[in-house]
Amino acid sequence: MVKFFKLLLYILLGLVILAYGLEWLYTHSYKHPVNPRNKVSWLNKLEQKKYDYALFGSSRCLNTVNPKQIDKATGLSGINMAYNGSNSFEIKLMVKQFVDKFKPKEIFVQVDDRFDRERNDPTSSIFWIPFIDNEYIYSEFMKRDSLAWYYRNIPFYKYLLYESKIGLRDVSLSYIKNNSFENLNGFVPTNGSLEGFDHKIKQLPDRQNIHLSEIIDICEKENIKLYFFTAPYFEFDLNTEVIKKHLPNYKDFSTVIDEKQMFHDQGHLNAKGAKEFTKIFIEEYF
Repeated sequence: MVKFFKLLLYILLGLVILAYGLEWLYTHSYKHPVNPRNKVSWLNKLEQKKYDYALFGSSRCLNTVNPKQIDKATGLSGINMAYNGSNSFEIKLMVKQFVDKFKPKEIFVQVDDRFDRERNDPTSSIFWIPFIDNEYIYSEFMKRDSLAWYYRNIPFYKYLLYESKIGLRDVSLSYIKNNSFENLNGFVPTNGSLEGFDHKIKQLPDRQNIHLSEIIDICEKENIKLYFFTAPYFEFDLNTEVIKKHLPNYKDFSTVIDEKQMFHDQGHLNAKGAKEFTKIFIEEYF
């Protein structure tokens, strides 16, 4: 019986050591990636430099504004930090961490039919979990995720729980496979043209978004110029006057492009459309 308990103790001790070892390895891979698998990890890899401007938002910014095209036309230095699925919560986290590290002169935030969403997006907020030891990130997760304490204090728990998103596959690929966004300063073009579609309508409620308000506060505190904008849609009616009412320095570009062949789908421009919209963006802001 004594031998059995000793063996059990050794097994448990071995599992604990293994959990701490894997926790360190996975977290190190996200904080010091060879080939970042997502924008959050990329932010940690980016070298310290001075950016004139930065772009934030969901895929409707990621696939829409090309900073390399802007920089070539203006001589400025910019970056697109938008990524798929971001709600205002994830955008706020990205703005805060980017501002703390780089202090850009100007920030542009794309807002749209997700303006009323204050909840975190489960598929995009996951990428922040490897960085839960950051006090600001941890405090924000504690407000809306009941598992936040466990992410931070139980070794390897978060990686087991979200194996399909931040597990072995992504950790492995971060060492061997290039990503799609580094070469174009964070911009990712899409191919193909819109075919079938239905005219869409969405009415936003008339209220402020708490996370966007906090972004305004962050930029005011750091004396950074902040602009909000809505990227083009195709056949999509959105009451953007609500957004304009609640956000400063807002510009509605939702209808500036109406050629069907410029769109990948109703909410995303293709590469040709993104090139055209970036020209419009340059004329408006630079």
